[in-house]
Amino acid sequence: LRFDGENLRFSDVLGEVGSSSVRADGEVRIDQGFAGLRVDFDLAGPALEDLVADLGAIELQPGPYELSSELHLDSERIRFDDIEYSRPFGEVRGSFGMALNASGREMTFDLTARGDDLHQVLGTVYGFEAEEMAFAFDVRGGLRETLISLDKLDITVGAATANARGELDFGEARRSTRFALDVNVPDMARLGSLNGLRLREQGFALHVDVRGDRERIVVENLSATIDESDVHGS
Repeated sequence: LRFDGENLRFSDVLGEVGSSSVRADGEVRIDQGFAGLRVDFDLAGPALEDLVADLGAIELQPGPYELSSELHLDSERIRFDDIEYSRPFGEVRGSFGMALNASGREMTFDLTARGDDLHQVLGTVYGFEAEEMAFAFDVRGGLRETLISLDKLDITVGAATANARGELDFGEARRSTRFALDVNVPDMARLGSLNGLRLREQGFALHVDVRGDRERIVVENLSATIDESDVHGS
């Protein structure tokens, strides 16, 4: 520990959480209390399942993991920068921030995920179990009250892709809704199984544009294809 009159600095703080090891460095401004906190931390262990509490319908694959980030905390916001989370066959990098004030919800996120085997990383989510296939996930945007903003959302799982851009306002005013979604799945059976049943061998494609204001929500340029059946409209 070191104190320079304004900041209390700490380094090489070591600890254990179950079978996981923790290392932390950082500082806190004495005049701001925990509202002036910065911590660089590393967390690693041989068994993620020992650390993560029950996630209900989400079952993560057991095994080793590593997590590091830089945490910033002030009176209005908590922020995680330089997030690096890795497991066998996959990793996540990026940043995440969230407002702490009680007047409303606000968060920002910029995350990427890459891996060689989605099945080994994820396990089962609400009964869906993925096949062994490469994946990539890129999302950047934010949430402010009822408005979700997506600068980008790009997902690739095997040969399937999904892309989304725009803003969705779920509030009563619907001040700004302008959103585009594209999905292309050449063969749903190659994605995996649902509740133990393999998905059907058929393709699926979807494009839709959505815009709205206080008066109405309008769906434009709707195009959907399931196997050999097509739907088009607005």
